[in-house]
Amino acid sequence: MAISDLLDPIPYVNSTYNFEINMPKDWIGYDGTVYGGVVFYVNPAIPSANQKENDSSIAIVAESSQGLSLKEYVSASKASLPLQLKDYVPTSETPVVLPDGISGVILSGTFTEGINNVHIAQLLTVKNGEAFIVSGKSLTTNWEQYNDIVGLAMLTFTLN
Repeated sequence: MAISDLLDPIPYVNSTYNFEINMPKDWIGYDGTVYGGVVFYVNPAIPSANQKENDSSIAIVAESSQGLSLKEYVSASKASLPLQLKDYVPTSETPVVLPDGISGVILSGTFTEGINNVHIAQLLTVKNGEAFIVSGKSLTTNWEQYNDIVGLAMLTFTLN
């Protein structure tokens, strides 16, 4: 299956934070400020009683890096994830280079949300004093199905 079959060819563009990303085709976008972020996309293919919290999703948050380098920001994030996410267990850390040449790191792990076991992957990058977190998550039972598409979307993240 080609990437063009999985991702929307028209990127989501945010002119406030100067980034763009190609989200998975047919996923539904919401104003992320309601959830403490910039934008929030959910997979409409998985029905549930509370889709925004439990099913496959991608959220983008922008915040001050507080003067931290990418390496320092990643280190701080790794320390804070177990405090923010119940039963958080890290599973991998992968350095990446985004299409615009900016470096990032993808942290992956699992945690408990309510009664659900959830897998999360977070792309972290820093530019001009801003930190960007692109988080993809899914129930662990669905992660194998959505890991590739979430990863592909993350790797289209571009800072302008």
